[in-house]
Amino acid sequence: MQSPAPANQEPEFECVMVRATSVQESAGAAESPKSKSAEDTLVLGILIGLWYLFNIYFNIYNKQVLKVFPYPLTVTLVQFAVGTVLVMIMWTFNLYKRPKISGAQLAAILPLALVHTLGNLFTNLSLGKVACFIH
Repeated sequence: MQSPAPANQEPEFECVMVRATSVQESAGAAESPKSKSAEDTLVLGILIGLWYLFNIYFNIYNKQVLKVFPYPLTVTLVQFAVGTVLVMIMWTFNLYKRPKISGAQLAAILPLALVHTLGNLFTNLSLGKVACFIH
């Protein structure tokens, strides 16, 4: 153990010099920030387009189901139950990591989950009552 430095002398510290270097993601030349931003924008645009496409198919499917089985509350309940079971299976078999949520986070998420569930329910109610699925 070292003895403390006298009052008139400054303590000695070891200096370690660290230099950051960029890591290339591929064997080719590094991408410029501008091209990375354009790529991110393109991916985001594709994901938004896919979301709309899947939403259209989901609404058509729900309309077809509600023509045969005109109980929108039950359809909504079954859809959310199946989704919950699938998520539980993924968590159980570690196919998807279960998030660690604090009480404060849960309090923030629950109102959003409620509004999302009501949105789905009202969509199914409207699809069951109206001839078209545009909303």
